Amino acid sequence: MMRIRLPRLISAISLTTAALLMWTIVKYTTKQNFTQTCHHSEEFQEGLHRLADRVHHVLSSLGLSHFLCYGSLWGQLRLSRSLPWEPHVELCILNEEISLKDEVFLSRTFKKHSMQLDYDSTEGKYSITDNQLPGATVHLIVFEQDLLNRVKVLLTQISCFLGLNLPMHTCMFGSTKRRKWFIFFIFSSKTV
Repeated sequence: MMRIRLPRLISAISLTTAALLMWTIVKYTTKQNFTQTCHHSEEFQEGLHRLADRVHHVLSSLGLSHFLCYGSLWGQLRLSRSLPWEPHVELCILNEEISLKDEVFLSRTFKKHSMQLDYDSTEGKYSITDNQLPGATVHLIVFEQDLLNRVKVLLTQISCFLGLNLPMHTCMFGSTKRRKWFIFFIFSSKTV
């Protein structure tokens, strides 16, 4: 018969307690209770599309070429609207054109249309918000001219691969259920 000594007993109790404690921690920290999905509401998405449409009209009135890019472009190709989990729309603008505009003039122009324009020089992007729609943002990402030519080729290849018969100068946001379309011009009417 094996004798149980005090150090072995303390070690066994400590090891059992540590294992039980670890099991309890893992059990309660990995249990996730989701109270909502990551998708934004239809109302929020419609508001985001209206904000993007307003930004599009301001940029067009200023004569700035702009186009959908990144997640907004993928959402448009895949769902004909922005991705439901994204709180922002990304539009790319040309550095050669935006650098000719005074930043104070741009800020005042957006403010006149009840929007706020902020520039983040580390990211190279402008953020446009509306206080009436908290959390929604339109990002204007500054592109260089040579990169734009690569984007044009990529857009053409993607549309051909997916069998989209959209003209390459337009891209639509909207819901086919409601027949509401927000048309964005990927490239302005002038040739780039």
